[in-house]
Amino acid sequence: METARGAEPFRGDILLDLNGEEWKAQCWGHAQLLLREHIDMHRVRTVFPVVSWGDIGAASGVAALCLATRSFVRRASSADRALICCLSDDGGAGALLLERIPAAGQTATRR
Repeated sequence: METARGAEPFRGDILLDLNGEEWKAQCWGHAQLLLREHIDMHRVRTVFPVVSWGDIGAASGVAALCLATRSFVRRASSADRALICCLSDDGGAGALLLERIPAAGQTATRR
C-alpha cells in the first residue's frame, strides 16, 4: 500500500470475496488489524459482490474489477480509488489497487 500510494491511508471502496466461509472472515479480520495504519477503516465502503451474485469462485476477482470500474464510470464509488482483495481456496491472497482516471476536462477530487 505504501509503495502504491505513499504514506496517505487508503480511502475508497474495498471489494472482498467473502462468501460466508469462516476462514475467509477470519483472514479479513486479521487483515484489518494488520493494515489499520494503511487503510482508514472509518472512511472506506466495504462491498461484498457475493450478496448480489452468490459465490462465483475464481471469477470473483475479475467480477470485482468489473464492478469497481463500472462504479467509477457511473460516479457511484465512494472515492476515486478501489481495493480488490481475493483469497484462493488454498489460502493464497491477492490484491489490486485501482484509481479512477478522470475524463477529459475533469479532475480527480474525491479521496
